[in-house]
Amino acid sequence: MSQTEDIPVVEEQVKEVDHPEDEVQPEQVEQEEIPTKDESHDQETPKPKPKPKKKSVGFAPPPEEDLKEHHQVIKEKEAERAKSHPFHKIPPELAYLEKRDHKLDPKPLGKPAPAAVTSKPYSMPPLKTLKYIDIKALGVVNKATELQFHYSGIELPPAAGSMVVDVKYGGLNNLDIAKLNQYVLNLSDVKVGIGYEFSGIVSQVGAGVSFVPGDIVYGLISPDARRGALSTNQIIYPNRDVVIKVDKETLNKLNDVNIKICFDDNKSFQVEDDDGAAEEEEEQVGQQSTDLDSLWKLAAFPTVVNRAEQLIRHLKPKNGRANVLINGGDTNVGLTITQLLFAEYNLENLNLILIIRESSQKFMDQFVTHIQEKFKDPATTKRITCIPFDLVNDDLYFPGEKIPINYKKPDFFAAEVINALLYEPVDQTNINDYKLDILIDLIGCKKFFQYTKTKLNEISTIRFPFQENIQNSSLEKLFNGKRLILLLNVNGVNEDWI
Repeated sequence: MSQTEDIPVVEEQVKEVDHPEDEVQPEQVEQEEIPTKDESHDQETPKPKPKPKKKSVGFAPPPEEDLKEHHQVIKEKEAERAKSHPFHKIPPELAYLEKRDHKLDPKPLGKPAPAAVTSKPYSMPPLKTLKYIDIKALGVVNKATELQFHYSGIELPPAAGSMVVDVKYGGLNNLDIAKLNQYVLNLSDVKVGIGYEFSGIVSQVGAGVSFVPGDIVYGLISPDARRGALSTNQIIYPNRDVVIKVDKETLNKLNDVNIKICFDDNKSFQVEDDDGAAEEEEEQVGQQSTDLDSLWKLAAFPTVVNRAEQLIRHLKPKNGRANVLINGGDTNVGLTITQLLFAEYNLENLNLILIIRESSQKFMDQFVTHIQEKFKDPATTKRITCIPFDLVNDDLYFPGEKIPINYKKPDFFAAEVINALLYEPVDQTNINDYKLDILIDLIGCKKFFQYTKTKLNEISTIRFPFQENIQNSSLEKLFNGKRLILLLNVNGVNEDWI
């Protein structure tokens, strides 16, 4: 390389130091040595570049110093900075929210001194000093309103001839529906209560009443009254209502009386134990039991028994014999009449015919077996025959009632009744002993029994067992006619047969 080519290199070096602060004196430039040809050749030879180090990935070594103190100092600084910030300052009215020293909090007071024991404990004033008793009753305003609780009061002391009964149990029956239907429009402030049967304890008595406070009573409220038994307390008038006192002996006997009519239809059905929860509940109930638990039994039957007694009192048996037909024998009243006939009436021969629904056939079979076993007496003859027949109620229809459809012809139904009556050999001399003595219609199908005529000659064509018991006669001769009206086939009814 020539010398002229090397000179620009020196000029570039001089230009690089043109800055005022790094300006080089002219004397210093002259003193610099100009590189020779050999030296410039040596400078142009390239040097090998070092290889870059490979990157390695790994975990950083743990810090040599403990940083807890460092972080604590940072937190303190941040707290100081936050306090100095105007938006982080707590106003004076919220100063109690700041952290404070709990040692300065108020300490609980010591145990109070025991109260002085008085000679007489505090007690409520006697009931006779009260002016009225608050009561809670279930009732309606009129027929169109819903059942709801009503709150009122009974003024004390009660008027003459009345008393206040603390009602423990009350009963409901189908008569309550008939009672509500009477009040289509009620313009009075007095609500119409429901429930006739009650049992409880006398709490207040008025003048002229033979009962005393504390007497255990049960009975019926007058059907004409608006008062109901489903109330916490109720005014009872012994002259108008039915009230009966219960002594301790009767109360003890009630514990052994089972008034439920139920049979073990589901013996195979069992419910698994729920970890002893049911046993614990039974133990708690047993601990809370009192002598008044059996009072509910006295509030379950008065209305039904009274209705049954009123219907059956027309029965006049002759020579210890009675033939009874009950249309609706599977109803509550029908079941009660059946039990009264077996328990109270001392009859040597009883033939009871029960007209029931098809759906209750199984239950009635079990009920009949239970009654016959319970009142079994070898010296008497008592028969019960259940005839399923779903009669259509032409006299009374309830809202939403399902009217059953019967496919059994009246002639066949009458033949079943005659078959139940003529279970022994009969002729014209003893036929009156096998006629009905009473017909109790609980369903309300009076038209069917009064006007439905059965052709006896057509019944004779049907092979029933009673035909073998007819001796030297026929149905037409036994019932004095060609057609039979069932209701008029009762002893003591004088009507012309058609």
